[in-house]
Amino acid sequence: MINVIPNTQDIPPTPLDLRLLVVAKDLLVRAGLASLLGDQTRTTVVGQSDGQRLEEEIDVYKPDVLLWDTGTAGDLIDYTDGVPTVALVSDEAVAKELLNRGIKSVLLREALPTSIVNALIGATSGLVVMDSSLIASPSLLIKRKASLPGNWRS
Repeated sequence: MINVIPNTQDIPPTPLDLRLLVVAKDLLVRAGLASLLGDQTRTTVVGQSDGQRLEEEIDVYKPDVLLWDTGTAGDLIDYTDGVPTVALVSDEAVAKELLNRGIKSVLLREALPTSIVNALIGATSGLVVMDSSLIASPSLLIKRKASLPGNWRS
């Protein structure tokens, strides 16, 4: 009989488990996103918010990341810093407004759950995450300062 002793270096690290706060004005949207993402690996939905008392709820739930659905009307909230945020938008105009407010991760509302989870992970790592159809939009191209090498402008 052969005894196999596992090499701990070959064991993958424990999956990242993000504490997620779902933010949306619409109760059904919040519940739907929480249910959808609650079934995904690497996320734990710790709470839901309509955005009215978001800073208080952040203190209570202590999320790693926010998922903010702006709805079809582009509902904007005042909170834009502190906790990494992924925004779900219905159109380019709302995406542009959010980018101007400092939100770095923007997906279309039709994004698949796996894409949303990947965006949440990217946002917590400090990455800029954009839906590919939004990147192709000329009005959303980020203008670089003239002093930077490889300079381009929209």
